[in-house]
Amino acid sequence: MKKEIITIIMLMAVVRCGGGSSSDSKAEYKLKPGDLAVSVDPTSIESYDVTYNSTQYQNNNAYAVIYKQTIGGVDYISIAACQDGDPFKKAGGGFNLKIKFQASSIPSSISLTAGSSPGFGIKLTLDNNEYELSGSDTMITLAFSGPDSNGVYTITGSVDDTISVGGNDLKITQIRARNVSQ
Repeated sequence: MKKEIITIIMLMAVVRCGGGSSSDSKAEYKLKPGDLAVSVDPTSIESYDVTYNSTQYQNNNAYAVIYKQTIGGVDYISIAACQDGDPFKKAGGGFNLKIKFQASSIPSSISLTAGSSPGFGIKLTLDNNEYELSGSDTMITLAFSGPDSNGVYTITGSVDDTISVGGNDLKITQIRARNVSQ
């Protein structure tokens, strides 16, 4: 019974952070029962440092997860990082970032290009406004290291590497996300 309660709480926390859907016509960005294996309560081991439209967003006590999922028989790696587990918060920030791309496992590095990397999508929610890939800067390279002893991967963007989201530059300095895949 205790294990079932922990699993339910874990799923509720992750669905609030990473369970939204995108308008990407190739695949839906959703969590399904069985996608996750560990608890994702925010701790000091999960964090993000991202700059969007010249504003830096940092949180050292964040909800940040990375997980593998299968949608329509296709494997995806998905990353979700948010301020407080509530992507629909209408006041006080409401930072929520979701990234997804096709891959069968977490890579050591990947270059992603909007429009040509299969299944690649980014969705950013700030103050209840949603932004997706758009603009002239369409490529980003991400490096993955880990997992560490806590199951946390460190995800970094290349130096001076930005991508256009909602017509503004998004730079991923670092995301420390817990692997919650089975």
